[in-house]
Amino acid sequence: MARVEADDVRLEVPLSVETVRGQGIDRLSVFDANGKLAFEIPVSAADEDVMANKAGVGEGQLLYEQHLGCRPYHGVYTVVATDEDGERLDFVTVEFNCSPDVDE
Repeated sequence: MARVEADDVRLEVPLSVETVRGQGIDRLSVFDANGKLAFEIPVSAADEDVMANKAGVGEGQLLYEQHLGCRPYHGVYTVVATDEDGERLDFVTVEFNCSPDVDE
């Protein structure tokens, strides 16, 4: 999902430690609407201790974030979970529209 913090637009990908460990997820590859690799996010079940200090992350959860840009920002990204061998395990496509902050 996309989230706005101040004027920064961030892509957030929640995962469970159990899933990362059980499926051997090694990285998240983020592709733009044209299929071009935009970002690679390393993933590890060992990140659990670091993630425990992040707001909104519960026990056994991981939350990976990628800064996308400043508002206004609109996009379509496909996030692909892969293992150490580069095998595609799962994917999700996210479309979002983060408009500028409007004072009323």
